[in-house]
Amino acid sequence: MAALAFEGRRHLFRAALGNFGIPSTSTKRTMPLFVAVRGIEYPNSWTGASLRFYSLAGTAAAGNARASSRSMIRMGEHAPEAGVTQLASELGLTKATVHRLLNAMERFELIERNSENERYRLGLKLHQLGTRAVESRTLRNEAHRLLLEMSRRSRETVSLAVPAPGGVICLDRVNSPHTVINVCTPVGAMFPPHCTAAGKAILAYLTEEELLEVVKRSGLRRYSPFSISRLPDLKENLRLIRQRGYAVDHQELERGLSGVAAPVLGAHERVIAAVGIAGPTQRFRAKELAQKIALVTEIAARLSMSSARLEGNGATTPQAVSWGSNASSPEVAE
Repeated sequence: MAALAFEGRRHLFRAALGNFGIPSTSTKRTMPLFVAVRGIEYPNSWTGASLRFYSLAGTAAAGNARASSRSMIRMGEHAPEAGVTQLASELGLTKATVHRLLNAMERFELIERNSENERYRLGLKLHQLGTRAVESRTLRNEAHRLLLEMSRRSRETVSLAVPAPGGVICLDRVNSPHTVINVCTPVGAMFPPHCTAAGKAILAYLTEEELLEVVKRSGLRRYSPFSISRLPDLKENLRLIRQRGYAVDHQELERGLSGVAAPVLGAHERVIAAVGIAGPTQRFRAKELAQKIALVTEIAARLSMSSARLEGNGATTPQAVSWGSNASSPEVAE
């Protein structure tokens, strides 16, 4: 019975090794060693052998995955093409192991072999996957996870605003269950730019011509006794925003509602967006206000870094808009 159990385990082990690219011919050497090392404690226990077998198989799979990744990164960063001997030497692997890994990756079109010189290069499948990755990482997709984090950490409602022709548009928002806001700008609607923190964070980085175009279209309506309703006062407030790096709105849109926001900047101080936090005024004072300012500037800086990577990879951002009087509002994907 013990001999039958041993033989069954050996066939199972041989089949699994084949799945992980390890030649089954090595089983005759590997299995007795496996039994000798692992079978002392469980000489006749199928359960004990099975548990240790799966541990070994998982280790082999992880090692192969790491080696495959290292091979592709090496080819992508250091040379357009590489041979088996070169990769084996640089990665510290045997040529047989490298050859086996390359064959496996070639089957999935992750790499391809140049038939003229028998060297390997990255496959077009990687280009396809990379293009999809860039396309999926739009500004809104990239920002949403940061908005979720900002809402969780602040326990307030947060939003993402972007410049639009003649104004500022709400591109995304995350409502907090801890806050009830009576005046709420829905996704796709225009922010009152002169009396909201997110709106002013964007206005502060527009040119004089662009700012005047926004004021001409939106006006300087007095929503509350604290609203800025004169252009010289607005310009002075925007100057302070540029100097501090963040915007504050103290009940300028509605009594009892305050907010903070920070700009998301691209190349050459070009404003791409703004992220903002809004909530009851009593939670935007003293230490709590300072904490929210630190949080919103941190999130804006992280999103600025992400947008720089997107632009470097050829992805589009919402900044490519026309501020002329005939421009129409951009479409916003819900």
